[in-house]
Amino acid sequence: MYCSEAAVISAAVIAQRLYLHDSSLFCEQSIHKILAATLVIGAKFVDDKYYSNGYYAECTGVDVQELNLLELTVLTLLDFRVFVSEQDYVDMTDRLRAVSEPIPPKWTALLFQSITPSAEVNTQPRP
Repeated sequence: MYCSEAAVISAAVIAQRLYLHDSSLFCEQSIHKILAATLVIGAKFVDDKYYSNGYYAECTGVDVQELNLLELTVLTLLDFRVFVSEQDYVDMTDRLRAVSEPIPPKWTALLFQSITPSAEVNTQPRP
């Protein structure tokens, strides 16, 4: 599935706004549908070229009629306020980079140095 980086970051900002509006909407069963809807909204708002909801539905595994309804519901809940300011964009970019960067090697070494087998645990292979 193609979406620009700007569309993905905008979708994350929109999802954050929705969460702040009503966090009870977010659960294990709904998160992928909410992200699909916000991605569609972000792509339509930011990208010059975007695909049909049918394409996004196929890529995300969400039924196209449900995706259409989710898109309208998110827009309605947010009063169609999906403009992403430069500051919101920069802040979300920084947040996403912070959680996506790999753990530096020296931290990995420190993390695993502290893990030693317990004396009570038999580390010998079974015969």
